[in-house]
Amino acid sequence: MSVTVAIPSYNSSRYLKDAILSVLNQTSTVDEILIVDDCSTDDSYEIAFEASNQNSNIKVFKNEINVGYSKNWNNCLRYSKSEFAILLHSDDLLKMETIEKQIEYFKENPETAIVAGQEDTIDENGQRIITKQRVDTRVYYPGEIYEFVKERGAYIPCSSVMFNMPIIHKVGYFQENVLATDELYWPKVLQSYPITILGESLIYRRRHGGQAEYSDLKNKKREIVGWSIHFKKILDYELREDKQKDLAQLIKRKLAYSTALNISLSAIRYHSSLALAFYYVFHGIKIYPTMIAQKIFWRKMLQLSLTYFGLRR
Repeated sequence: MSVTVAIPSYNSSRYLKDAILSVLNQTSTVDEILIVDDCSTDDSYEIAFEASNQNSNIKVFKNEINVGYSKNWNNCLRYSKSEFAILLHSDDLLKMETIEKQIEYFKENPETAIVAGQEDTIDENGQRIITKQRVDTRVYYPGEIYEFVKERGAYIPCSSVMFNMPIIHKVGYFQENVLATDELYWPKVLQSYPITILGESLIYRRRHGGQAEYSDLKNKKREIVGWSIHFKKILDYELREDKQKDLAQLIKRKLAYSTALNISLSAIRYHSSLALAFYYVFHGIKIYPTMIAQKIFWRKMLQLSLTYFGLRR
């Protein structure tokens, strides 16, 4: 069973070596490591090229122009020649037994489209800041879109995903030029094929201000608050009429809470902008007005204020 780990890279010089090393240190050997550089302006490409000179299993590609992360993810999948592939973000790390555990699952369940897992979170220096507790493995069967969104919020840690590539070629790739394209993609896969989320953490997901998802908060405000337009596509995948209305409410609630609570807090942490934070709070309330009657909303508003004034000291 051949395995490719593809690493999309853009200005990743600080973390790229560690990402590569986490693949080389796997208990199960991979067949190839692909690094696809999206016209980095730092020395990421040189680091990748040097690594390829030291290990013949590492292959390096460079896009002719900067295409953005969603298109680059698709390039990674297209370049992969293996039966299975992992899309490892260049600032994340695989745990040592990740690939071995995923391959063992696929051996017993070859009809599964993707096998993913939980994530631990580390900071820019590699210090663990969140550890996920082990939970039961969850299998979502074809068509269980409502259950997936209800339980997962349509979120899967992207770096934890191993793709069954013959199936993925049938389903198609990520939608390009859309924010949060991965959260739109998993329901698309689930419409026809099972998805498994293992109950244990498979990766270390790094959180730092240089990530596109945080820089986008300031540069792509309109696109972010316009997520609801794209997320309505998830409704098209749910074919059970009795679940469609409930799913629509779930999606609306997810978008509102994500915008007003999580994104606004990130605007404080990574941009120190109270005005930007309340821009997102306002749009969250606009999507789901009854949110302001919930205790969690006011707890988050308090956390947002304390975080802002804490940074101002």
